[in-house]
Amino acid sequence: MVRIDRPDKPCRRERQAGSTRANRVNMSFDDTEMEVIRTAARRDGQMALGAWAGRQLMAVAQEALVPVSRDAGDVLRELIRSRLHLQ
Repeated sequence: MVRIDRPDKPCRRERQAGSTRANRVNMSFDDTEMEVIRTAARRDGQMALGAWAGRQLMAVAQEALVPVSRDAGDVLRELIRSRLHLQ
């Protein structure tokens, strides 16, 4: 994958020759949800929003990423911290 860097926009990749993606998914978000998505995409390396969302969708679909609620995430982080202190 070749990335094109633009200072005013997130990194974008060039189109891949030989493979087309004709299937599209259309999503709508309110302002709060959109800011959460922008923040996550920036955190993951200034990725374009559609690319970031697509990567997350594929990870969940392939069971490589399991979404958890915020409360469950907090509990898991605390368990990991506790485990590290015990080692």
